[in-house]
Amino acid sequence: MATGLPATHWEARSLAVTRELEWHGWHLIGDRLLADGSGSCRWIIQPPAQRSWTANGALERSDPVAWTLEPMDGGVRLVVSASAELDTVDLGRSAAQAFEHGHHPPLTVVGSFATLGPPAHLARFLVGGAVLDTHEFLGQRCPSEQTALSIYRLARLRGGAFWDGVAAHVAAVVADRIERAPGGMPVHDLMGQGETHVRFLVDAILLLQAEAERNGGGHPAALAERALDALEGFAIPWEGGTWYLHDSVERDAGANELVLNTHVHSLIARLAGGRPIDEGLLALDRCLSLTGERARGTMLAAALAASDRLRASGPGSLAEVGNQLHWMAQASAGRSRARSAHLRLPGGWLARDAGPSPNPPYHLVNLNDLAVLQRNRPTARVGKVLRSAARYARFSGFFAAETACGDEAAVLVPTALTNMGCVRAARRAASGLRRSGIDPAIGWPGFADQLWPRLAPATP
Repeated sequence: MATGLPATHWEARSLAVTRELEWHGWHLIGDRLLADGSGSCRWIIQPPAQRSWTANGALERSDPVAWTLEPMDGGVRLVVSASAELDTVDLGRSAAQAFEHGHHPPLTVVGSFATLGPPAHLARFLVGGAVLDTHEFLGQRCPSEQTALSIYRLARLRGGAFWDGVAAHVAAVVADRIERAPGGMPVHDLMGQGETHVRFLVDAILLLQAEAERNGGGHPAALAERALDALEGFAIPWEGGTWYLHDSVERDAGANELVLNTHVHSLIARLAGGRPIDEGLLALDRCLSLTGERARGTMLAAALAASDRLRASGPGSLAEVGNQLHWMAQASAGRSRARSAHLRLPGGWLARDAGPSPNPPYHLVNLNDLAVLQRNRPTARVGKVLRSAARYARFSGFFAAETACGDEAAVLVPTALTNMGCVRAARRAASGLRRSGIDPAIGWPGFADQLWPRLAPATP
């Protein structure tokens, strides 16, 4: 029977059905919602579909099948037209009431950059017992601890019987991936090479650290340490310090493109876990001191700044000219980095890495991550580079350009400004993004959390 669930019960299950399922003790109260006599409910979060999964846990296909819910004596029968999978969530009385009546402002899930508003939006992310990115990579939706961490933080911020259950579920999914992964290194497979991405591994560490704080240690704490140990498998000696690589493909190839945000994010997770970061800071200091050809770099910086001014003008011919100029300058900057490894240009612009591929939004990602690090463990070099990069972003029009171009990373602008101490500018940026239809994210003014005692509020 379905009755007797604890009031705050929250349990997600993935079920296989060949022809029909019989659920005794339940009755229909909605298209995908059932109730019992105790006030509990069963929610069909993902209706029946034929799914195809890769060996690495990515969702290749999900084809809906015809299905019905039919009353029967003492319960409900689910009937499908073909063998399928479906996902359900069972909720105790308090969780069910919060599910049905709770109202929260929509927030942005960083990483996926999809909106999480009412509970129904969770169906975008929770599929088959996994937490998936909403983007497709090589035609697949991959498991993502980055998405999981953002959902976890939003759920913790909202609180209450329903969202506390969401946080616990997402934490359990991540814990299971770290526990099952060889050496604590889960596969993400974004590039189709069965690879592990360090930024996602770091987000798993941060999530498990936060869950351990909530639970007073225990299994999440042990798994956070396991994942921190796994992170060391991506640490290499570099320029007298230690550098954290971007992924297992880069590591196995013996390469190092100096992916800045991944290295900085790794240091933040170690800081949150109470591990030393001095050697990582040494490598970061050396990396941020690398510059390319001075004369050519000045020309490239001027071209990028001019293109950002034009891109910020909004739709129209000037913005189109700005986009063309921007990509030409980005490509030229990539060729320059290929000749001489460097990340910075005169005037403050920061590349994602020392490789040849253009990645324009990463100037903002770098700003955000460096601001988090500087707020929690300030150094002279990072402070200088951060100030220069922020000046470029604000006065070249880069922030406005990213918003005007519809880049998803623009949601990070208020967070980055807040962590740099520019509170009024952060509020103005948040207001502008709201007018552009972008929902808030953790770290915006008014949306601060503090899940890591060793880190400042709303960081990382």
